[in-house]
This record gives sequence, structure tokens and C-alpha cells, in this order.
Amino acid sequence: MKFAAIGPIAAFARKVEDNEFLKAQSPGGHALIYAKTGIRQRHIAGPDECASDLGVAAAERCFAENNIDRSTIDFLLSAPKRPTTSATTPA
Repeated sequence: MKFAAIGPIAAFARKVEDNEFLKAQSPGGHALIYAKTGIRQRHIAGPDECASDLGVAAAERCFAENNIDRSTIDFLLSAPKRPTTSATTPA
């Protein structure tokens, strides 16, 4: 069995919100966010995007950038920080 680790490869949600957007929502909050985190903008998943969609996009990018034939791949490991679907656990 052949094993290769390639990465990190990322894909980002299409929608982008910057701190000016936050400024309209919460005056002064945008400056505090930047001062504490250095974040100027963030990618926001739309209602039609989930972690698995971004994972597929990242995998396709990885294949293209590394000249990998998809038919040679047996297994991909994905570890998103948030689940693709929300599931409730019974009490």
C-alpha cells in the first residue's frame, strides 16, 4: 500500500464579509475584532455550502496542483472543525 500526505490544501466559502460589514452591524466592534485577532475579513458559508462541499473543492484543487489521477485514490481523510450536518443527540 502506498501512502502520501499532501497539504494543507484549502477551499473557502464564496461569501466574504469584511470588517466594514461588521461596522454597520456593531459600531466600534470591527476595530476591536481587528485589534484582538488581526482579522480583516471572513468567509461565510452560504445556505447551499457545507464542509463536505469545501472538502470536495479542496480535494479537486489538490489533484490538479499535484497532477494526481483521481482513479489512483482509494481513500481521503477529512477533518472539518464543524460537522456537515447538524445532528441532535437524544437526552
